[in-house]
Amino acid sequence: MVELSVPDSSTPSTKDVVTCSLNAQRPNYSGSTMTGTGGILGCIPHRPQACNSEVDIELWAPGPGRWITVASSARQYACPPPYRNTTAAFTCEWRASDPFYYYRTRVLATIVEDGIVVSNDSTSESYGVRCL
Repeated sequence: MVELSVPDSSTPSTKDVVTCSLNAQRPNYSGSTMTGTGGILGCIPHRPQACNSEVDIELWAPGPGRWITVASSARQYACPPPYRNTTAAFTCEWRASDPFYYYRTRVLATIVEDGIVVSNDSTSESYGVRCL
């Protein structure tokens, strides 16, 4: 789990911050559909003035040695509570003769408090499946 923190200027202490937790769930494969879900779990001590988040499904590309995005959700412009999640999905073809391909879910989020903008991302564990 990853956290975003923005100083809360409503109090003079720099110890007071608005902190939001991000959650990226491991991708799920069912039938011919791969889905990845995640979002902003919650914020303390209060919700920020603005939030946005989106979810990507990424595929590990061993040739270039990096993760590439294969599906993205729509951007969501809401702050929790309640838990704000969204889902990215795509259709892939399963073939028993294929090697395993590895996917992960990535949540990208931004919070705004008193004009300060902070962004971060969170990734899930990878999921191997014979689907491309």
